[in-house]
Amino acid sequence: MVRVAPEDARTTKGSGAKVAAPSSAKVQKKWLPSNFRLQIDGVDCKNVRRIEALTIKQNVVDSSIGERRDFLQEESQLELGDLIVTVPESKAADFVAWHDDFVIKGNNGSSAEKSGKLELLAPDLKSVLLTLDFGGLGIFKLERRDGGAEGALPTLRAAIYCEELTFTAA
Repeated sequence: MVRVAPEDARTTKGSGAKVAAPSSAKVQKKWLPSNFRLQIDGVDCKNVRRIEALTIKQNVVDSSIGERRDFLQEESQLELGDLIVTVPESKAADFVAWHDDFVIKGNNGSSAEKSGKLELLAPDLKSVLLTLDFGGLGIFKLERRDGGAEGALPTLRAAIYCEELTFTAA
């Protein structure tokens, strides 16, 4: 969900000209939540099964300084949610080692944080539609989940904080 808060809005009378429908030549690319490629430095992410919704929040505050009747709106601090990934327990050795080193052994300074990239892919699983580049990644929670359904394999759910994010659309 994306919410937009305009700084200023005015109503004006339309020109009366007809609005043309979008050209059928430009077809919207279809995207599925399961079409992604995740990379984290030094961590094998090929078997990541699921990535939870990533929350990015930018609050807006009114700046009431000055003589204007309409206050300016300025962005405040950016809030990044945690990157939550699910991986089969049998394929999670790198996540377990990272958690052991970063959390249990306490090697969690800024020099131990990792970088990564999440690419959202088109249905052909080759064309990149959107890229999120992460900086300052640190794992802080690793939790085992039973398979649930009969015959389902147990998974590990890793919670990773993120301090920097860059968004690039294809």
